[in-house]
Amino acid sequence: MAAIKTVFKWIGSTLHFIQQSILTVAALVLLLIALAIFSAIQNGDQHPVIEDGAALVLAPEGRIVEKTRTPDPFSHLMGGYSRQGNETSLHEILTAIKRAKEDDRISGLVLLTDRMQGAGPSKLHAIADALKDFKTSEKPFYAISSSYSQSDYLLAAQADKIFMNPHGTVLLTGYGRYGMYYKGLLDKLKANVNVFRVGTFKSAVEPYIRNDMSDAAKKANHAYMDALWSSYTGNVAEARGMTAEEISENINNTASHLRAANGKFAQMAVDTGLVDELKARYEWREELIDIFGESKQNDSFKQIYFRDYLAATNKPVNGADQIAVITAQGNIVMGEGNVNVAAAETLVHQIFNARTNSDTAAIILRVDSPGGSAFASELIRQELSAAQADGIPVVASFGTLAASGGYWISATA
Repeated sequence: MAAIKTVFKWIGSTLHFIQQSILTVAALVLLLIALAIFSAIQNGDQHPVIEDGAALVLAPEGRIVEKTRTPDPFSHLMGGYSRQGNETSLHEILTAIKRAKEDDRISGLVLLTDRMQGAGPSKLHAIADALKDFKTSEKPFYAISSSYSQSDYLLAAQADKIFMNPHGTVLLTGYGRYGMYYKGLLDKLKANVNVFRVGTFKSAVEPYIRNDMSDAAKKANHAYMDALWSSYTGNVAEARGMTAEEISENINNTASHLRAANGKFAQMAVDTGLVDELKARYEWREELIDIFGESKQNDSFKQIYFRDYLAATNKPVNGADQIAVITAQGNIVMGEGNVNVAAAETLVHQIFNARTNSDTAAIILRVDSPGGSAFASELIRQELSAAQADGIPVVASFGTLAASGGYWISATA
């Protein structure tokens, strides 16, 4: 009998310990949530101060997209790491550049591309055009990076002066497309693929029915990539005071240029006119201090980060005659979803809210989508048609892609 009591007592103690542990963990989670919310509120109340003469620091992080995901509230607890996201909004960049051009407190612009991870050609050209427009203000504009990818360099080329680390590279390769083809694998697996395809250039299904790219697909790919490369080289050449032929010559004869620079990629970039000066971080920082003045912390040049600048200059939008901007980004799918996909139910709900809001004067559909579900695309298109039937103008604006269903949802705009 005493043994049974001991067992039950042990079970009771164990259950009590588990209960207390669960309550402790729950309390800690609630405390962390409260701290995150408090931190977010505190950060929201602290409007950054724009010093007179400060440089706007444009430092895109991750990929440049139409619309970024909602940040994790716990990132506020990470201090300096909270800025290290993996996406940057195209429209935040464009807005910051436009405002800084007209802001007398901003004396120049510094572009840092070390953390940038690329963007579609249309986004890059949109930013390059905005940077070109900024230069009409006659405020100095500097580009800085350890190395420049092809995406980075289109933006950096617009600068008055391009700095690069003495051990960096400028990597320009042109445009290409490489596909994976699975027909050989499927044949070995004795798997049959049945495809219904309409149109000579409808090549999306080729990986399942061929082992290589068809002549039609090659022709189509050459057509758009040649056009993209022509736009790229023309833009860079104009910005750098060169010709498009010189840009292509630099790439096609990399080996001889590298030999002339004694195997130093950074020196080759200077010799071919792609970079102005090779400077380590402390060296360009000192030069920018001479130009913009020293920060209050005495650790760098006088500056304001572009997201802080936006927070300091944002103004609430109220009243009638508002334009609803609705973004269809990513694959078009059924159901609900985040900003990485164009989820039908989510977009239909946004369009419905816009068309039933008496303050809505127009709807802009911003599309960056390769397409997806035909039925989901039709649901979105129907809701946009309903808005038009209510007398609300609908304008479609294309980002990097508006293919297949991405074009279908825009067809009645």
